[in-house]
Amino acid sequence: MRSAAILRDRFGITDQSAVYAQRWARQWTPAEGGGLVGQGSISVLAPPDAEMFVFNMMHRRGDVPPPGERWLLCNAAAGRCAVAAAGYEIGPTNQAVLGGVQRELQFVLGATNATPITVHGPLRDQSLPYGPVTCRPS
Repeated sequence: MRSAAILRDRFGITDQSAVYAQRWARQWTPAEGGGLVGQGSISVLAPPDAEMFVFNMMHRRGDVPPPGERWLLCNAAAGRCAVAAAGYEIGPTNQAVLGGVQRELQFVLGATNATPITVHGPLRDQSLPYGPVTCRPS
């Protein structure tokens, strides 16, 4: 599994069972509104460095970020933030939910499906690598 190798080599995460605790967590987000699994709702495949850090969010028509645009997501309760990839997956179609993240991103944020996540973006510095970052308090 490519994501397991990236988590190990880049972030030192060797216990994959902690990241992929449920069977469904081993699959890429299914496409909503078209496309194929792994291609998101816009049918564009995220590159390997971005695919684990993709997040989806509801956007107004015309305000959808370009694929791969970097945004900052934070879990204030855990004191964790990560640079995430926007624009590959739009939605969800469930209007009661504002957005969602890949399992790997959820793991590095120390979050669950019910954890409130703060979204900041787009980032001014679009050269930052996807993944966890240390942020200083403002």
